[in-house]
Amino acid sequence: MPAQPAISEPILNYCLGLLPDGEKQSYFGAWRDLGQYWVWSAAGMPDDARLKVREKTSKGIVELNAPGNLMHSIAAGVQHQVAHVFGYWLESDSDRIWIQIARPDGFLYAMIWGGGSGAHLQERLLWLCPKCGEPLGERSLSRARPSIEVFLSQQLAAVRKFNSESAERTCRACRFIHPEAYGFDPENDAVVEKLARQEW
Repeated sequence: MPAQPAISEPILNYCLGLLPDGEKQSYFGAWRDLGQYWVWSAAGMPDDARLKVREKTSKGIVELNAPGNLMHSIAAGVQHQVAHVFGYWLESDSDRIWIQIARPDGFLYAMIWGGGSGAHLQERLLWLCPKCGEPLGERSLSRARPSIEVFLSQQLAAVRKFNSESAERTCRACRFIHPEAYGFDPENDAVVEKLARQEW
Protein backbone atom coordinates (compact mmCIF):
# COMPACT_ATOMS: atom_id res chain seq x y z
CA MET A 1 0.00 0.00 0.00
CA PRO A 2 1.55 3.33 -1.01
CA ALA A 3 2.37 5.77 1.73
CA GLN A 4 -0.26 8.39 2.33
CA PRO A 5 0.78 12.04 2.28
CA ALA A 6 1.05 13.61 5.70
CA ILE A 7 -1.81 15.84 6.78
CA SER A 8 -0.60 19.40 6.77
CA GLU A 9 -0.87 21.59 9.82
CA PRO A 10 -4.24 23.37 10.10
CA ILE A 11 -4.44 26.91 8.84
CA LEU A 12 -5.08 28.87 12.02
CA ASN A 13 -5.54 32.31 10.48
CA TYR A 14 -8.34 31.41 8.06
CA CYS A 15 -11.22 32.68 10.21
CA LEU A 16 -11.96 36.37 10.24
CA GLY A 17 -11.67 38.00 13.64
CA LEU A 18 -14.28 40.45 14.84
CA LEU A 19 -11.56 43.03 15.52
CA PRO A 20 -8.23 43.84 13.86
CA ASP A 21 -5.19 42.33 15.56
CA GLY A 22 -4.27 44.26 18.68
CA GLU A 23 -7.42 46.41 18.60
CA LYS A 24 -8.50 47.12 22.18
CA GLN A 25 -10.18 50.51 21.92
CA SER A 26 -13.44 51.56 20.34
CA TYR A 27 -13.61 50.36 16.78
CA PHE A 28 -16.43 51.19 14.37
CA GLY A 29 -15.55 48.58 11.80
CA ALA A 30 -15.93 48.24 8.06
CA TRP A 31 -17.98 46.04 5.77
CA ARG A 32 -16.38 42.90 4.36
CA ASP A 33 -17.81 41.32 1.21
CA LEU A 34 -17.85 37.53 1.67
CA GLY A 35 -19.79 36.39 -1.36
CA GLN A 36 -23.45 36.00 -0.40
CA TYR A 37 -22.73 37.67 2.95
CA TRP A 38 -21.73 41.19 3.90
CA VAL A 39 -20.22 41.26 7.40
CA TRP A 40 -19.57 44.25 9.68
CA SER A 41 -18.18 44.30 13.22
CA ALA A 42 -17.39 46.87 15.87
CA ALA A 43 -16.29 47.26 19.48
CA GLY A 44 -17.43 49.69 22.14
CA MET A 45 -15.87 50.64 25.44
CA PRO A 46 -17.99 50.86 28.63
CA ASP A 47 -18.39 54.64 28.34
CA ASP A 48 -19.31 54.58 24.63
CA ALA A 49 -22.91 55.02 23.50
CA ARG A 50 -24.53 51.61 23.15
CA LEU A 51 -25.41 50.46 19.64
CA LYS A 52 -29.08 49.45 19.78
CA VAL A 53 -31.28 47.90 17.13
CA ARG A 54 -34.76 49.34 16.70
CA GLU A 55 -37.25 47.36 14.66
CA LYS A 56 -40.66 48.39 13.36
CA THR A 57 -43.26 45.72 14.10
CA SER A 58 -47.05 45.42 13.89
CA LYS A 59 -47.16 46.31 17.61
CA GLY A 60 -44.95 49.37 17.27
CA ILE A 61 -41.23 50.04 17.50
CA VAL A 62 -39.20 47.52 19.50
CA GLU A 63 -35.75 48.41 20.86
CA LEU A 64 -33.27 45.63 21.60
CA ASN A 65 -31.68 46.90 24.78
CA ALA A 66 -30.48 43.69 26.46
CA PRO A 67 -27.45 44.26 28.72
CA GLY A 68 -25.72 40.96 27.89
CA ASN A 69 -25.22 38.71 24.88
CA LEU A 70 -27.81 38.52 22.16
CA MET A 71 -28.36 37.40 18.59
CA HIS A 72 -31.34 38.73 16.69
CA SER A 73 -32.50 38.02 13.15
CA ILE A 74 -34.06 40.76 11.03
CA ALA A 75 -35.99 39.38 8.09
CA ALA A 76 -35.83 40.89 4.63
CA GLY A 77 -38.42 43.64 4.26
CA VAL A 78 -38.46 44.56 7.97
CA GLN A 79 -37.71 48.22 8.71
CA HIS A 80 -34.95 48.69 11.27
CA GLN A 81 -32.42 51.23 12.50
CA VAL A 82 -29.24 50.88 14.56
CA ALA A 83 -28.58 53.86 16.84
CA HIS A 84 -25.23 55.58 16.14
CA VAL A 85 -24.58 53.30 13.13
CA PHE A 86 -26.91 54.60 10.39
CA GLY A 87 -29.32 57.50 10.66
CA TYR A 88 -32.35 56.20 8.81
CA TRP A 89 -34.79 53.31 8.85
CA LEU A 90 -33.60 50.60 6.50
CA GLU A 91 -35.62 48.03 4.58
CA SER A 92 -33.58 45.51 2.60
CA ASP A 93 -34.08 42.60 0.21
CA SER A 94 -31.94 40.32 2.39
CA ASP A 95 -31.96 39.03 5.94
CA ARG A 96 -29.73 40.37 8.73
CA ILE A 97 -28.36 38.88 11.90
CA TRP A 98 -27.37 41.28 14.68
CA ILE A 99 -24.95 39.98 17.32
CA GLN A 100 -23.99 41.65 20.59
CA ILE A 101 -21.33 40.13 22.85
CA ALA A 102 -20.77 41.57 26.32
CA ARG A 103 -17.23 41.59 27.69
CA PRO A 104 -15.60 43.14 30.77
CA ASP A 105 -14.32 46.15 28.83
CA GLY A 106 -17.41 46.83 26.74
CA PHE A 107 -19.24 45.17 23.86
CA LEU A 108 -18.50 43.51 20.55
CA TYR A 109 -21.06 43.92 17.78
CA ALA A 110 -21.50 42.22 14.43
CA MET A 111 -24.02 42.44 11.61
CA ILE A 112 -24.27 39.68 9.02
CA TRP A 113 -26.28 40.64 5.97
CA GLY A 114 -27.35 38.26 3.21
CA GLY A 115 -27.39 34.51 2.84
CA GLY A 116 -29.11 34.00 -0.50
CA SER A 117 -28.52 34.50 -4.19
CA GLY A 118 -30.10 37.54 -5.83
CA ALA A 119 -29.83 39.64 -2.65
CA HIS A 120 -28.02 42.94 -1.96
CA LEU A 121 -29.73 44.62 -4.90
CA GLN A 122 -32.45 46.82 -3.38
CA GLU A 123 -33.02 48.88 -0.23
CA ARG A 124 -35.39 51.54 0.98
CA LEU A 125 -34.22 54.29 3.32
CA LEU A 126 -36.99 55.88 5.34
CA TRP A 127 -37.27 58.70 7.85
CA LEU A 128 -40.08 58.91 10.40
CA CYS A 129 -40.94 61.77 12.69
CA PRO A 130 -39.31 60.95 16.06
CA LYS A 131 -42.14 62.72 17.86
CA CYS A 132 -45.31 61.32 16.26
CA GLY A 133 -44.13 58.61 13.83
CA GLU A 134 -45.42 60.30 10.67
CA PRO A 135 -43.50 59.22 7.50
CA LEU A 136 -41.31 62.07 6.29
CA GLY A 137 -39.05 60.92 3.49
CA GLU A 138 -38.04 57.88 1.51
CA ARG A 139 -35.27 56.95 -0.92
CA SER A 140 -35.08 53.74 -2.98
CA LEU A 141 -31.68 52.30 -3.85
CA SER A 142 -30.94 49.64 -6.47
CA ARG A 143 -27.99 48.07 -8.23
CA ALA A 144 -27.52 45.72 -11.18
CA ARG A 145 -25.18 43.55 -9.12
CA PRO A 146 -24.26 43.32 -5.43
CA SER A 147 -21.67 45.88 -4.36
CA ILE A 148 -21.14 47.11 -0.81
CA GLU A 149 -19.13 50.06 -2.13
CA VAL A 150 -21.99 51.17 -4.38
CA PHE A 151 -24.50 50.74 -1.54
CA LEU A 152 -22.40 52.86 0.82
CA SER A 153 -22.09 55.59 -1.80
CA GLN A 154 -25.81 55.50 -2.61
CA GLN A 155 -26.96 55.66 1.00
CA LEU A 156 -24.65 58.58 1.81
CA ALA A 157 -25.98 60.53 -1.18
CA ALA A 158 -29.55 59.79 -0.01
CA VAL A 159 -28.73 60.96 3.52
CA ARG A 160 -27.29 64.24 2.28
CA LYS A 161 -30.24 64.84 0.00
CA PHE A 162 -32.61 64.36 2.97
CA ASN A 163 -30.52 66.69 5.14
CA SER A 164 -30.64 69.40 2.47
CA GLU A 165 -34.46 69.35 2.24
CA SER A 166 -35.71 71.32 5.24
CA ALA A 167 -39.33 71.02 4.09
CA GLU A 168 -39.07 67.23 3.90
CA ARG A 169 -37.53 67.08 7.38
CA THR A 170 -40.45 69.06 8.84
CA CYS A 171 -43.30 66.83 9.98
CA ARG A 172 -46.59 67.67 8.27
CA ALA A 173 -48.56 66.39 11.26
CA CYS A 174 -46.84 67.98 14.26
CA ARG A 175 -44.29 70.37 12.66
CA PHE A 176 -41.37 68.72 14.49
CA ILE A 177 -38.11 69.06 12.55
CA HIS A 178 -36.28 65.78 12.11
CA PRO A 179 -32.60 65.97 13.14
CA GLU A 180 -29.95 65.58 10.47
CA ALA A 181 -29.33 62.03 9.33
CA TYR A 182 -25.98 60.27 8.89
CA GLY A 183 -24.58 57.50 6.74
CA PHE A 184 -22.93 54.23 7.62
CA ASP A 185 -19.26 55.24 7.69
CA PRO A 186 -18.25 57.85 10.29
CA GLU A 187 -15.05 58.56 8.36
CA ASN A 188 -17.22 60.19 5.69
CA ASP A 189 -19.29 62.27 8.12
CA ALA A 190 -19.68 65.96 7.49
CA VAL A 191 -19.80 68.12 10.62
CA VAL A 192 -23.60 67.97 10.99
CA GLU A 193 -23.59 64.23 10.35
CA LYS A 194 -20.97 63.64 13.03
CA LEU A 195 -23.01 65.59 15.58
CA ALA A 196 -26.18 63.72 14.59
CA ARG A 197 -24.45 60.34 15.01
CA GLN A 198 -23.54 61.26 18.58
CA GLU A 199 -27.14 62.23 19.38
CA TRP A 200 -29.13 59.36 17.83
